[in-house]
Amino acid sequence: MLHRISYVMCGLLGLLLATPALAAEHGGRALLLSANGGAFNALDNLNRDGSADFKSGFGLGGGLTYLMTEHFGVRGNFTFARSQLQDAAAPILDRTEVNRYFYDADVQYRHPLRSGWTPYLFAGGGGVRIKPTSNNPSESAFSKGVGKAGLGLSYNVPNSRFAIGGEGTGRFYKWDRDGFDKNQLDALWSGGVSYRFNI
Repeated sequence: MLHRISYVMCGLLGLLLATPALAAEHGGRALLLSANGGAFNALDNLNRDGSADFKSGFGLGGGLTYLMTEHFGVRGNFTFARSQLQDAAAPILDRTEVNRYFYDADVQYRHPLRSGWTPYLFAGGGGVRIKPTSNNPSESAFSKGVGKAGLGLSYNVPNSRFAIGGEGTGRFYKWDRDGFDKNQLDALWSGGVSYRFNI
């Protein structure tokens, strides 16, 4: 999985650097309101022997981006993600649905092209609230700090303020509850739509 992420990142970075033609179908400052959803994957296990791992799940979210120029923007995000934890060594957590609520912000570098496509890079951080869905009191909710980075690609729909696109986002934090103590890397592969407000 990490190899796939590396290939995707290198491909998008190559596209961003190799295409000299800039385009600003919409120039100047703007606000982008976006919504997205897709597949959520915890790329690491909770323990070293691999007996506690997460199934693939789903993620839904939205964000508000302030474009200071056609190349630079800042964005605030909220993402809800759910996946199932299976742990053969810890019956208390066996097959527990785990909700994650990510609150974060990132800085973007964007590279608009004449074709209407815009590849972009982003990095930032924030927090996550992790909450198992069971009623077992030993599975209490907790919060952690989160770092994030990723790549995206959007396409401006001609003659409209709408854009469609996709992102690959990695978030990293430490899970040090429920008998575990391990760094985590979560990935969200999402597609979505955004609407532009020129300001």
